[in-house]
Amino acid sequence: MMELSRREALKWALVGGGSLLFPWTMAKPALAQFSPQIPRFELTFKIPPVLNPVRSDRDTDYYEITLEKAKLEILPGLTTEIWGYNGITPGPTIRQRGGNRSSGGKESVVRFINKLGMDGQGREIQTTTHLHGMASLPQYDGYAEDYIPDNFFKDYFYPNDRAATIWYHDHALDLTARNVYMGLAGMYIVEDQYELDLPLPKGEYDIPLILQDKQFAVDGSLIFDDLNQRSLYGDVMLVNGVPWPRLPVERRKYRFRILNASASRNYHLVLSRYEESQSLGDEMIVIGSDGGLLSSPVSLTSPFPTLRVAMAERYDIIIDFSEYPLGSEVYLRNIGFTGSIDTDMRSHTLMRFDVVKNASDDEDIPSILRPVKPIDIPPDVTYRKFRFERNNGQWKINNKRLFVKRK
Repeated sequence: MMELSRREALKWALVGGGSLLFPWTMAKPALAQFSPQIPRFELTFKIPPVLNPVRSDRDTDYYEITLEKAKLEILPGLTTEIWGYNGITPGPTIRQRGGNRSSGGKESVVRFINKLGMDGQGREIQTTTHLHGMASLPQYDGYAEDYIPDNFFKDYFYPNDRAATIWYHDHALDLTARNVYMGLAGMYIVEDQYELDLPLPKGEYDIPLILQDKQFAVDGSLIFDDLNQRSLYGDVMLVNGVPWPRLPVERRKYRFRILNASASRNYHLVLSRYEESQSLGDEMIVIGSDGGLLSSPVSLTSPFPTLRVAMAERYDIIIDFSEYPLGSEVYLRNIGFTGSIDTDMRSHTLMRFDVVKNASDDEDIPSILRPVKPIDIPPDVTYRKFRFERNNGQWKINNKRLFVKRK
């Protein structure tokens, strides 16, 4: 047995201490890569553009979206190739009037045109688009093998039969995580006349917040490594495609539509007046979830409880910035398990709101948002439990493999 020098002992102690950070499958811990460090809360918040229809008739709005590669400056001074809807990430927001036709509701037809070409391995990037949260007919649901080949398009018909915060994303078999990570995600908002008549923040005060975490190489390129479909955690937090942005706000109520578009990360969201710790008494009011407006608002006051948002979930919240004096800085923090490889806890704080202007609003959040009739469950109903898990390198339901018959 050889005796270790003090220098060697320290080196191996550091490697051992990092065993929770580096996957054992990596040959050398030195190969682990951290994203370039950038200052937080210096980049300006961006709102994805709203997509206009290419044409409309009495009952339907028609849209076109092209899937294409683009090079964007996500990290300052570096260029990143993304795969985007209309060449941006997140993709453009579709805001659609839904509900009854008699009150102005319309259907949508969205043409998705695949111009992505080849991936880094020289394979054609086939895609299919799923509108997550819409009760679409099967042929328009974007099932995993309903591919749009390169240089082809498909028209998707959407009924818009309920008001909710929804999102569209790639859904290709075995490649959904990669394709969404590369940029193929966007928000789709359906509003009906009932919701529009409520005294809730609208227009410029109704803002999407699309949360993602990414990992970047030193040249700015995206690193995708899901550890053989086990998990993927990045060390750069993006809100609407901008790392750690700051948003100037007025002293009034805002509605934020939150989407977790990350591959593996759950968020436990809370407001704080401190960048690196929790303050007391900061309130978020939850008014909506995946299914649309709640029956009544729910107040979450820091430090507990938090708003837990799992992958693909959506929540609508209201923040009343009139509770803060001019010049205040308010942080949206994630106090859950980070799961990431960052060494300075950067993933715990997502963005900053800067209170910069006095304002007033006449919006008073109703105590009843949308009446919901409970479902009567018969006493003799049969319950079944489905447990989804991954073991022995396979995804299983109730510990059984799902066999797919391929053509």
